[in-house]
Amino acid sequence: MHSPKSRFLIRGESIIASWGLILAAILLLAMGASAWWTSRTHRLAVQEAGDKQAETLGTLLQRSGETLLAADELSALRCLLADAARSDSVNACRILLPDGRVIADSDPSEIELTELPDRWEPNANVIAESTESAGDGGVRRYGLVVPGRGEAQLELVQGMPADSAGYFDMLTGIGLIGATALLGVLFAYRHLRARLGGLTAIRGALLAWTRGETAESVLAVSSSFGDEAAAWNSLLQQLSTARESTLKEQAAELLQSRSTGMTDLATAYDALWDGILIVSDDYRIECTNGAAAVMLRSSREDLIDGDVRSLLPAAAAEPINAVLSSSSGARSTVEVEMGDGDSEGVLRFSVRPMKRDGRLQALVVIEDITQQRVANEAQHSFMDQVVHELRTPLTNIRLSVDMAIEAGEEDSATRAESINVINGEARRLERVVSDMLTVAEIEAGSMRLRTDDVDLAGLLSELEREYQIHAAEKTISLQFNLPPKLPTIEGDRDKIALVLHNLIGNALKYTPEGGTVHVVVSSDQDHVMVEVRDTGIGIGDQDAERIFERFYRANDPRIASITGTGLGLALAREVVRLHGGDITVESVLDEGTTFAATIPVNKAA
Repeated sequence: MHSPKSRFLIRGESIIASWGLILAAILLLAMGASAWWTSRTHRLAVQEAGDKQAETLGTLLQRSGETLLAADELSALRCLLADAARSDSVNACRILLPDGRVIADSDPSEIELTELPDRWEPNANVIAESTESAGDGGVRRYGLVVPGRGEAQLELVQGMPADSAGYFDMLTGIGLIGATALLGVLFAYRHLRARLGGLTAIRGALLAWTRGETAESVLAVSSSFGDEAAAWNSLLQQLSTARESTLKEQAAELLQSRSTGMTDLATAYDALWDGILIVSDDYRIECTNGAAAVMLRSSREDLIDGDVRSLLPAAAAEPINAVLSSSSGARSTVEVEMGDGDSEGVLRFSVRPMKRDGRLQALVVIEDITQQRVANEAQHSFMDQVVHELRTPLTNIRLSVDMAIEAGEEDSATRAESINVINGEARRLERVVSDMLTVAEIEAGSMRLRTDDVDLAGLLSELEREYQIHAAEKTISLQFNLPPKLPTIEGDRDKIALVLHNLIGNALKYTPEGGTVHVVVSSDQDHVMVEVRDTGIGIGDQDAERIFERFYRANDPRIASITGTGLGLALAREVVRLHGGDITVESVLDEGTTFAATIPVNKAA
């Protein structure tokens, strides 16, 4: 819907017209303000002139009145007042005695005494001289002293002098100037419209384009705007021609692609990572892709035109048979374990009916979910291990609390031992929870280091005090070999503590009673190396390659009874690598293992 303004203005003119109206309004306001200010200034000047004229006339009448009253010339005095009243600055004038009687007035009808008394008494209520509300209608009073007779009072009612003819000429001039200025604005508007109208019209067309308008008839501007409008309309025509040409080319390409479309579809079909089988109503495989041949451990040639009931396991052929023998369009999914002992896997067969040329067919999608199954089993195993890891320290804490309560104040040794157990198991719980949170961060890809200066010597001292208790419980010799001075490294203290806890804790966990765990720390200008050597059960070569995988535990019957989540080493390597270092392992089965963690001193290194 067009606005009322747009019905009277062509596209692009509304902006110029708006500015023209604004300029005209500003000009009219300026002219009106100038006329008001000029009128006010003139009025004040006339009033000031009237005040001065009335004051001068009043002074003259005061002196003349005293002289004529002293000479008892009332007729001359009254004529003088009548002449004064004809002045522009005075409307009326009179002379009063102290008792208020008028002896002379510009209006003869107001006179109350025809003759001047010989003498009269003064009246304190009569004001000798004053001026009330100067300007038109103001009253000026002057005291008169008549020797030998008394005092009288002259009153002048002030008037406003008539405006001069020049005032009206001035207003006429202002009006003419305003009219001339308006004509100038109108001329400037027409000139500006002729110069900029085309650009503003093109601007309006561009705004319409951004709103989705593409019709050339709507976007075109009036040719009255000149060369700019002609150039714009020419550009629109060229754009329309180019669009038509593009559409024609696309149509030609579409027609051409139909001949090669089947080839492209077959290529894409063969590039799918899931296996695809199309089975006819007589159980023959009509089409397959390379992924299906790989998953079924066969060749494409052997699958094509083969009987699906003999080529697939019975569990996978059963849903295909159900789909082809039913008209209800049922869909089914089945998971089948494939392969022999050396190469096993799990395949998911999803079967759906499809019709082509009036024939019922079965579309079989084959997915390899072996890794998914392994991941699910690993997750379940992890949850079992976590539950066990949490339950054991909680049980120990509860028992120690009961022992401490039963011991009371009398058995301080038992109570202190219980508190130590509670403290150790609480720390164990804290590490388990920390491992779980770190795993969650790694899975979400959000693990970040909170770097700061880390006092490695102090951290190792804390670990030595904490693990000496565990080592003593298993009669293991735990030794820390630290250099006299260790550098302060730049890293995340909590994460580095997690690494050292896992390395030292694993060494104590898998070292039999009477064994030795040796922690050796060395450093150079750029790196710090922490080696944890033990005389434990060792790690076989086939397991040494996988111990840094999450949820993996070595296939050794001797560790079946040892609890663990299979996360410690994976987390340790992840943290060290985030710091820019790495962890390596050297192990000899039944002799011992050495883990070496290398951490840069700072980020630059």
